[in-house]
Amino acid sequence: MAVMAEGQKQSFQDRIGRIEKGGANTMGTIYMGAVEADGKTIQPKRRKRKGGGLIVGLLMLPLAIVFGGIAMLGGRIGLFQLAAQPDLIAEEYAETIMAWGDLGIGLVLMFVFAVALKMGKGIRKYGLAAGFIAVMLGEPLLIQQAPELFVPAFSEEYVAEMMTAESQLERLPEWIESAKAYIASEDG
Repeated sequence: MAVMAEGQKQSFQDRIGRIEKGGANTMGTIYMGAVEADGKTIQPKRRKRKGGGLIVGLLMLPLAIVFGGIAMLGGRIGLFQLAAQPDLIAEEYAETIMAWGDLGIGLVLMFVFAVALKMGKGIRKYGLAAGFIAVMLGEPLLIQQAPELFVPAFSEEYVAEMMTAESQLERLPEWIESAKAYIASEDG
């Protein structure tokens, strides 16, 4: 049996004394971290949450609306340019891509904007959606306001067609009435 040094014997005796008195870390309870004099642990302070509150969200709302509109317009331009290259699309997928392609491209762009510009939270995400829907329904109105801006992205023929086209927003009351008539016919 090894002989304990005098310093080790003293620290052992001190430890036995603390155990007999019932001090901290001696009665089967182990305290981690800072401990107050009475043996209770000190709770760490919670950090304040950083980030945008309502004021920042409201200040970013117009920007979110613009980026939502840019996402949908990017989807329309992307589909138009894709349609101009028919050899890029397989025939079996062409009909689906032409029907839903602008929404798909626009939604991907909107997701990228939401993540990259941190607009996917709070009121900003509603701004993105509002801008997206506004351009989706009101593209002819947008083109009619500044046709010269859209000719390089689309074509002169497409812009001329949109100049005479009726906006989806203008047709909204008509859609509501047809929906009411449909619901009434289902009930009767």
